Amino acid sequence: KKALLGGNENTDKTYQPIPWKIEAELGLVITQGNTETQTINSKLDLTKEQKNWRYNLHFEALNTSSDEITSAEKYLGSGKINYKFKQKDYLFGLLIYEVDRFSGFKDQTTGSLGYGHSFISSKKKNLDIEAGFGYRQNTLDTGSSESEGIFSLAGVFKWKVSKTTDFKQSLNTHIGENITISKSDTSLQVNIKNNLAMKLSYNVKHSSDVPLNTKKTDSITSVTLVYTF
Repeated sequence: KKALLGGNENTDKTYQPIPWKIEAELGLVITQGNTETQTINSKLDLTKEQKNWRYNLHFEALNTSSDEITSAEKYLGSGKINYKFKQKDYLFGLLIYEVDRFSGFKDQTTGSLGYGHSFISSKKKNLDIEAGFGYRQNTLDTGSSESEGIFSLAGVFKWKVSKTTDFKQSLNTHIGENITISKSDTSLQVNIKNNLAMKLSYNVKHSSDVPLNTKKTDSITSVTLVYTF
């Protein structure tokens, strides 16, 4: 009788938590002969989507050496949480910690809170724009540190070009009274087989003010393999 009337035999199902989506990215270049060089570029993204919440943890590392002398060494870790209070509107909190051995800064810590809006949200294209306020602390190699309030702006555009190809462009800037730091990340990812993909990326970071003997702009072009699970 319950079956005929659409009974509620299955309404007491055990809740199944949404698993984390994990993307591991690795690029490795080694040359031997007259000059021995080694470059390792790795990233790890962990994302969890829920009805009203979105969590993201991001880690990346870059190390380049030539004839056993390190010429580039960078590490970055970030955590972000979004609270979606409307279909296209959300609040966010973001914390970033970055170490760049050759930037003139020992480390940089940035935290911000703000508001985001999804201007485009479809199966093929997505565009999110964010704005917020926060705080940044820069520690110099000399050991001295400086802190300042910041205004942050960010935008992320995602385009599913085809079933196997994804394009992503992200821009963000943290504007402070003393230093403005802007980043651009452009990538094209092509699926190779199942959960394995190849990714071509171009990343640019610009700082309006840097320590002596340090360039204001850094750029990285990389080809990596991405595994999703």
